Amino acid sequence: MLLIIASVCAAQPTFIQVPKHAVEGQIVYGITDQGNQIRFQVPQGYENRTSSFITSTSNRGLIIPNPTKQEEESLQVHLHHTSQAGSIAISWTTPSHCTPTIVLNSVLNSDVASNVASDVLQNGTTRSYPTARLPDNTTAYFQHVVLTQLNEGSAYNYTIACDGYGTFSSTFVAPTSSLDNTSMTIAIFGDMGVSNAAHDTVRSMLSQLNDESNSNSIAAVFHIGDLSYARSNEDIWNQFFGMIEPIASRVPWTVSPGNHDMRKGDSAGECGLPMLSRFETPRSRAAQPHLLSQNSTVRCNEAYNNTVGHPFWYTVKLRGYATIITYSTDSNLEQNSEQWNWLQSELKKANTIEERGKHPWIFLMGHKPMYTASTYGGCISTRDNPESGEGTEGQLTHELEKLFVDHSVDVSFYGHIHSYNRMYPTKQNGTYVEDTNKQVYRNPKAPVHMMVGMSGAGHLGASYDKPSWSAYSEISYGWLKTTFANRTALHLEFVANGDGLEGEYAPSVHDEVWIVKDGGGGGGV
Repeated sequence: MLLIIASVCAAQPTFIQVPKHAVEGQIVYGITDQGNQIRFQVPQGYENRTSSFITSTSNRGLIIPNPTKQEEESLQVHLHHTSQAGSIAISWTTPSHCTPTIVLNSVLNSDVASNVASDVLQNGTTRSYPTARLPDNTTAYFQHVVLTQLNEGSAYNYTIACDGYGTFSSTFVAPTSSLDNTSMTIAIFGDMGVSNAAHDTVRSMLSQLNDESNSNSIAAVFHIGDLSYARSNEDIWNQFFGMIEPIASRVPWTVSPGNHDMRKGDSAGECGLPMLSRFETPRSRAAQPHLLSQNSTVRCNEAYNNTVGHPFWYTVKLRGYATIITYSTDSNLEQNSEQWNWLQSELKKANTIEERGKHPWIFLMGHKPMYTASTYGGCISTRDNPESGEGTEGQLTHELEKLFVDHSVDVSFYGHIHSYNRMYPTKQNGTYVEDTNKQVYRNPKAPVHMMVGMSGAGHLGASYDKPSWSAYSEISYGWLKTTFANRTALHLEFVANGDGLEGEYAPSVHDEVWIVKDGGGGGGV
């Protein structure tokens, strides 16, 4: 499809006109009057327009750059947390089924003897799915190797190989569950895609990762759903992994699902299969074969209630600092459902005195927000209804808030809304609020809710309300820098890529808050 781009005087932006019959999420191409081609993703909520839609091509969340040479030639290497310390998963893509292997060339910056690599165990597998394609349209196969018995905290130089289909070398630090008395920084966000804004976010994080003078370089990335926005477009999946490879090949890029990854319409029929085929999550090996065995109709119809292998929820222990529990807001979360019971069990274990002594913070990560002041439909329409509760479609607060409060969850992170919103400590459907107008939350008695869906997907065209529990909101792109200064102090910073939807790349901190626990453990422990 060719679209006409209207070019006005040089001092004004160029605009793109999207015809009314275009489909939400569709990748379309526009030609400027100078003959330049622009890729554009039709914005969310576009269905059933009665007239064409015009937007500025300066909107960095809607314009998709052409793949770079690096992205097209990338082996799509990425790391992922497993469910245990001293272990990491390494994944990449090849044009054939082959035998994946990892060569650990050395152990860097460690007193451990170099032959420690011979003690590491490797467990490899290959996955694919019928529509998986590489940039040259050949079938894509996804190689996954889980390394165990790594020396926790040691830096490894590794090289991947797979029967001659190219090699790639990088380094990683083996995850550790114990405290090593250093601060630690992780990146948290949702809703990325491959837009100009998404590339800006990767660029900002990469500069942090490469800054040798920075003692708080990024140690891990947590991507809370709506990963590539491929919507069954394999070219977008390939570009996404090429885009993130400079970071994801060095630190774990750990994912949880969003509606655009697993819901039938929102994912254009993917229903979780590409996500669990391409990422080696702690549940992929148990869940992906089941999804692959189903036809698309059955797989999508069962996505909400699919519990085979617990496909979309798992727990990660982060260095002596935090228990991070991921869950699926687009799966059944009703009380006594399988996921609800699992979540209750994980929270109980994380909130014991013994476990809080090892990991004093409890983080929850689910795609759709329990609290957000966004006026986007379905988010706050139930605010005054105590039976349905606050939250997306009224379910999350009603089903989960008491569970979070009873087990002293410290911070709950969300995406879904493509902007940034920090809440005060709050509970009881927003009727209890602490620390208003403060930049330090000290010993909060309620969870802190952070909505961080601003990493690159186009904004949804909704403004923000101002309920008493909402501390700060902003419609700009970026990521959340999350730093454990020590076991009792957490620093959250919104690193914006620029100002607003069209801001030039100029990363800076636009909002921040400290959470301090004088007693060390969680509330109620």
